[in-house]
Amino acid sequence: MKLFLVLAFITTGILSIASCESYNILAIVPIRTRSHFMVIEAVLKGLADKGHNLTVVNVNPQKTPIKNYHDIDVSQHPKHIVSNTTVDFIISNMRPIHKGLLFIWDFGFEKMCKNVFKDQQFQNLINTTQKFDLVLTEIFAYDCFAPFAYKLNVPLVSIVTSTALQWMNPRVGNPDNPSYIVNYASAFSPQMTFLERLVNFYFLIFAKIGYHFLSDNRGYEIAKQYFGDDLPHLSEIYQNTSLILVNSHFSINQARPFVPNVKEIAGIHLKEPKPLPEDMQILLDNAHNGVIIISFGSIVRMSSFPENVKFAFIKAFSSLNQLVVWKYEEELLTIPPNVVLRKWIPQFDILGHKNVKLLITHGGQSSCIESVYHGVPVIGIPMFADQPGNVMNLVNRGMAIHIDYFNITAESILHAIQTILNDKSFEENARKVSEIFKDRERTPMETAIYWIEYVIRYKGAPHLQTSANQLSVFQLYLLDIFAFLILMLATIVLVCFGFLVCLTFSDAANILAMIPFKGKSHFIVIQPLLEGLTGRGHNVTVVGPYPRDVPLHNYHDIDLSTEMGPQLLNRLRIDEINSNFRSPTQGYHWIWDICRSMCEIAYNSSKVQNLVKSEEKYDLLITEIFASDCFIPFAHKLRVPLVSIATFYPVSWLNPRVSNPDNPSYIANYALPFTDKMTFFERILNSIAFVYARLGYYYLSDSPSYEMAKTYFGSDSDMPQISEIAKETSLILVNNHHSISQVRPLVPNVIEIGGIHLRAPHPLPLDLQKLLDGSEKGVIVFSFGSVVRTASLPPAIIDEFIKAFAKIKLTVLWKFEGTIENLPPNVVTREWIPQCDVVAHPNVKLLITHGGLASTIEAVSNGVPIIGIPMFGDQPGNIQRIVEKGAGLKIDYSEINTDKVYRSIQQLLLNPKYKTNAKKLSRIFKDRELPPLETAIYWTEYVLRHGGAHHLKSGAQHLSWIELHCLDVLAFILLGFATVLVVAIKLFASLVKLIKKNHNFFSSH
Repeated sequence: MKLFLVLAFITTGILSIASCESYNILAIVPIRTRSHFMVIEAVLKGLADKGHNLTVVNVNPQKTPIKNYHDIDVSQHPKHIVSNTTVDFIISNMRPIHKGLLFIWDFGFEKMCKNVFKDQQFQNLINTTQKFDLVLTEIFAYDCFAPFAYKLNVPLVSIVTSTALQWMNPRVGNPDNPSYIVNYASAFSPQMTFLERLVNFYFLIFAKIGYHFLSDNRGYEIAKQYFGDDLPHLSEIYQNTSLILVNSHFSINQARPFVPNVKEIAGIHLKEPKPLPEDMQILLDNAHNGVIIISFGSIVRMSSFPENVKFAFIKAFSSLNQLVVWKYEEELLTIPPNVVLRKWIPQFDILGHKNVKLLITHGGQSSCIESVYHGVPVIGIPMFADQPGNVMNLVNRGMAIHIDYFNITAESILHAIQTILNDKSFEENARKVSEIFKDRERTPMETAIYWIEYVIRYKGAPHLQTSANQLSVFQLYLLDIFAFLILMLATIVLVCFGFLVCLTFSDAANILAMIPFKGKSHFIVIQPLLEGLTGRGHNVTVVGPYPRDVPLHNYHDIDLSTEMGPQLLNRLRIDEINSNFRSPTQGYHWIWDICRSMCEIAYNSSKVQNLVKSEEKYDLLITEIFASDCFIPFAHKLRVPLVSIATFYPVSWLNPRVSNPDNPSYIANYALPFTDKMTFFERILNSIAFVYARLGYYYLSDSPSYEMAKTYFGSDSDMPQISEIAKETSLILVNNHHSISQVRPLVPNVIEIGGIHLRAPHPLPLDLQKLLDGSEKGVIVFSFGSVVRTASLPPAIIDEFIKAFAKIKLTVLWKFEGTIENLPPNVVTREWIPQCDVVAHPNVKLLITHGGLASTIEAVSNGVPIIGIPMFGDQPGNIQRIVEKGAGLKIDYSEINTDKVYRSIQQLLLNPKYKTNAKKLSRIFKDRELPPLETAIYWTEYVLRHGGAHHLKSGAQHLSWIELHCLDVLAFILLGFATVLVVAIKLFASLVKLIKKNHNFFSSH
């Protein structure tokens, strides 16, 4: 039994008997197409097995009753179905693409929405007083049933049974860039030509506008008849979609960014293989030369193929030694002896037979998934919809051959079959894709059930929703910013022109980690992963200034602590911060300068120079993404995958290397105190910071680092620019989580691991334990982390804090690096405190912090409210997001006084909403499929297992800036529009001239 299915069934069993809260779920899925419903049905049955109560409006009622599963059968109404159709019907209604879209939208409205709403049982459901916890629908050709979620005031979860549809993305703010994300019905690869991108752009616009006018508007009108005229528009209702489950997976579809509330569940319909019918088992067992399966699924009848096409198949099959099992709905008069016809076949079970060598298919998503699961190569003859794209995805992975339906001949079929049978690379690639498809943190069923329950637990989980879906088109694509900049530029040009006129006119791997930055708050994030990898049996060599005090098996230090000098630990004085971080741009320069200096020190070390010359073999390089990439040339030298760790909120220069979306219209720069809901002026500043950070990093960090690296690796080496090496990054682990940060799209090779440094609390020192236990009124912890010296605060500021603390009855535990005279009796200072352990104590009521990410995460994890006094870097943004979530307050450093500090403390202590919000935030932060450390280890080993995991990389990486943003496509469209306009004006002028001439002629006569 395959591991993938074993895990699914074991998990289902465990989940079935585990105690859990039972939810009441309404599923409205009246699609009759079997290939769609079997994906949805798997989710529904999984929920029923978990103990949830399902009410299912559908046209495929269960033949045998299932516990907790209640059918509302509306099958008498959608009588027109797309199933067992003829080829002529498909060609006349579904080709080309835009015609197919028009057909399914019309089909969805006429045959589904209008007819189902007529059903009396369905109308009774509209008027029911029964309580539900969730509404589940399908995203396909209609959204007319989404109003149930609005009426019942419950979360909406939708399932896409194909790959992501164009009209799916706007409802959750999911990126859908046509420069590299292919239309679901197109057979383009992600590396499109200009013409292909132009066509892809056209279909994106056509699909979104067409769906709005031909499906949404019509569906809204019929829904209003039953729900009332005050019903919001469908597009407003589904804008609040809590979760979308998509029947795709990056192993067989595109690697593309998804926001946190879009989850891939491809393979969820797969079940434990059943024994084959006896005659079929004997037939396959005796087929010693192999078996070829030919099936066009549940929609297209192969018996409806033209006679010349049938003859081509028969002629090709007659030349083979293999057994051909053909799903064919009628009898054929003459067939070769090696061909067996069946009106129906258990396709998934047959594909699992060891003698099956090849599947000839139409390329439906289910058939592709089944062939990939069993590692069976494919000949694809796509007919319509997503099938061309599905087949092309398998072709691009080297496990399939495509045959165009209109070019079917006996020769083309025979050539394709013999190519696959004789070229073992197809079988090997199919096996490799199968391994990648099955290699997941959780089974598809676990994933689907976990996230559906997650949505119910958190009342729709609005924290998963990106603010991008609340922006207008002009805001989302920065058109207002561009218009403003163009206006400003035009104004400057006009002023300059006027001035001129005036003047004139997982196997054990050998891993190298290069982490030389001497900030302890950074290394505590990276160290757990390095130690965790050694625990998995990997050999880890760590270059950096933090050698272990106690040796660890498989962990080898190359100690740079002497070369690096004093640690950046309790070193920064307040006056240094004020002088070096007066603005984000000045802060950028400071960190770029200090990291460039660290690079020079490290490269000058004989230990690193020996490493440059070393011939030792490594399997992986781990670096930190912070202010320099000077060590990633080691990945190029060693020819190994590169994994990088961002120890705080993603910096602007992280995203281009993996083509992660970074839209400044709603994604705030890490050094700015903005949220995802920015004003126009804030978006201007954010856009400037965005551009400045990228250009500055390239010229002030990347370029100098490249010159430095060339000095040691040899100027005559073939080393590319550092920015080019960075684009080969296999994986980025980000110390971030959507609960405490912005909800934003991430490509598959960017993984959030916020909280990786957290561990089970250690016993406190005895004096601290007694202090905290004895503080019955509660404890306030005051700490500025491991970098900033609190003792360097001006005496006047220290005095303001002391006077504020003297007015409260709680114990104040203050991390202070010196001594303070005449402290109030309730204030205790320590030069160092185990902050993570202290904050976990039940008597701690509040943390006063600078807003470093580690401190913020520790407070959030323990549900402790925050008073933030941000100093520099990411701290203003960290605090602003906590304030926005109602779990803390902010005090500007320049506004510190006794009254401000005292009132802020009192507000947090007396208003219970802050504690409630902090606890809620803590629950969301902790509620994950896997703990952060397990996640980081899994994906690091994933990169090792799959040779760099290139399949995770977005196609956007291969595009120029102009191509990525479709500027060439837009320029072409504008040029075309301008040409038409000029021609029209000239024609109009000529017409006016002709009329005038004739008028003069007649006037003179």
